[in-house]
Amino acid sequence: HKKGGESMKGLLKVMSILNIVLGVLGSIGAVIILVGSGLIGTLAEVEDTEGVVVLLIIVGVIGLISAIFDLVCGIFGMKGANGDEKKLNTAIKLGWVGLILAVVSIVLSLVGDMTMDNILSTILSVVAPAIFLIAAKGVKKEYEK
Repeated sequence: HKKGGESMKGLLKVMSILNIVLGVLGSIGAVIILVGSGLIGTLAEVEDTEGVVVLLIIVGVIGLISAIFDLVCGIFGMKGANGDEKKLNTAIKLGWVGLILAVVSIVLSLVGDMTMDNILSTILSVVAPAIFLIAAKGVKKEYEK
């Protein structure tokens, strides 16, 4: 069974690295959106930019929260894969939260346009947290032996 446990650790490490990379890139993107919305607000002399600026700020804040969540999930998953059982338990809880949020996202996107791109990105948004959760639970099972 050692080989199965090692492959789950490897999978968890890969998914954790993916989460960390997405968290870093998402944070950068969110900061760019927030800085950009501030620039639009101060530089634009057009009266009707307030709605756009508020919308950009909301998108930026939600993006930043999501990116930080991905980053934390990845860090805890990596530490859990490397033997820290407390971090692994937290990673599993975060994995469940991520999966639930992805399912909620799918339900909300079903209300909107269902283009092929939308369907594919929606499926991927559920598959990634599901794989992370499966790997984390597999590693936990190995630790319990």
